[in-house]
Amino acid sequence: MQGCKVENIDCFYYQYNHCTNGQCKFQHRDSCKNSSETCLDWFRHRKCRNQKCPKKHLNHETIVTYFLCKAEKTENHCTQLNCPMYHEKARQFIEYGTIPPNSVPMVPAVKKKRMVDFAKLENPQVQNFIVSGYRFLDKVRLFIANSVREQKLAPEKGRTYFKEILHTILFCGSINDPIIEPKSFFGKKRG
Repeated sequence: MQGCKVENIDCFYYQYNHCTNGQCKFQHRDSCKNSSETCLDWFRHRKCRNQKCPKKHLNHETIVTYFLCKAEKTENHCTQLNCPMYHEKARQFIEYGTIPPNSVPMVPAVKKKRMVDFAKLENPQVQNFIVSGYRFLDKVRLFIANSVREQKLAPEKGRTYFKEILHTILFCGSINDPIIEPKSFFGKKRG
C-alpha cells in the first residue's frame, strides 16, 4: 500500500474484535468502531487529522494488504473456526455451517460537483483560474484542430499535445475537488 503509513491505518483486529498485540503499530480508535464507512479524507489522502473521526481509516486494499488471513492467501481457504484475521471468502464447517466473509467499510458516495456550480461557489482567484483555463483551452483546441485540418500536425500528436496542456493547467491550478475530467472543458461555448 503505497503512500500510507501504518500509524494512519486502523487496526482491523481492534475494530472488529480484540487486538492482542501489545506493541501494535496500527491505530486503536474507539470513535469509529460502530461505523461501516471509510473516512473520505483518509481515503483520498491516506491520512486524517481528526483524532476523533467517526469513520474508519480502512478500506478493502489496506485490509487485504495487512490483515488478510495467511491460510486464505496461501491455501485458498481457512480451516480455523475462530480465526481473527480478515477473510474475503466464506468458510465452510461441517459442524457450524457457513461463516460469511468479513465486512469491509464502504467509501461513501460523493456527489460530483458540476464545474459551473463549483466556479460560482469558489473564491475569485479560483473563478479567474477556471475562466482563464476555459479560454486558453478553447484557443489551443482551435489552433490544434486547424493544424490537424491543414495536415500540419498528425491527429494523434494533436490529441497528445492537448492532453499535456490540459494536465499542465490542472496541475498548476492544484484542483483536486471536484475532480475535473477533460470532457468538462468541452461543450457549449462560454462567453
